[in-house]
Amino acid sequence: MIQGFFPLIEQKFDKLQEEQIKDRRADIVIPNYNYIVEVQHSHISDSEVICRNKDYSLHNMKLIWIIDGNTEDIEFEELTSGYLIIFKEPWKYKSFIYTYDFIILNIDNKMFRIPLKKISNRMILLKEWKSIEYIVDKLLENPSNIWKEWNDDDEVKAKMTIYQKAAGNGKTFGIWQNIFLNNEKEIFIILIKQHSARDVLLNELKEQEKRKEIHIIKNCSN
Repeated sequence: MIQGFFPLIEQKFDKLQEEQIKDRRADIVIPNYNYIVEVQHSHISDSEVICRNKDYSLHNMKLIWIIDGNTEDIEFEELTSGYLIIFKEPWKYKSFIYTYDFIILNIDNKMFRIPLKKISNRMILLKEWKSIEYIVDKLLENPSNIWKEWNDDDEVKAKMTIYQKAAGNGKTFGIWQNIFLNNEKEIFIILIKQHSARDVLLNELKEQEKRKEIHIIKNCSN
């Protein structure tokens, strides 16, 4: 458990004033910097996140959330372009989005900084992770700087590349070659100006198959 890395855990914050909603018990406390780290395994609503933030702020404490990503509701895939994370259960990010800019997602002790407002269609593609030991050290050193430990451009942004080639320069050949060489992707969209170009593309694919082009053979062998 993550709590085992920290010296001060399970500390009570009793209701000392009327504005506090209820007594609280913090998972991890870093008292020198007035920070609490909450480790969340089960469902939590956005209203409870807001209330907990408010209650702890009355004790002059700030919160950092570490979310358990070692569950079936998180899909994780390492790609050549980065790490794809899919949230099957939207609470794991939506419950925090009204109060915070970032959370930490723990997947097999790989700690990912999740920029909440950049998640699209329940998924995000990130460039890097930090080890749990590294993040624990940085939290104990100074938790106010924790979000700087990942690169500012950690999110891998989608991009569109347009190639313009004159007739006879191998555009049709290159389309199929690029598709077969990027076999980690599941969907490709080819836009054509004329309906008849569909037959040209299909015939080119059949010809490449007959010629046993290397990119087709490699893909079929996989």
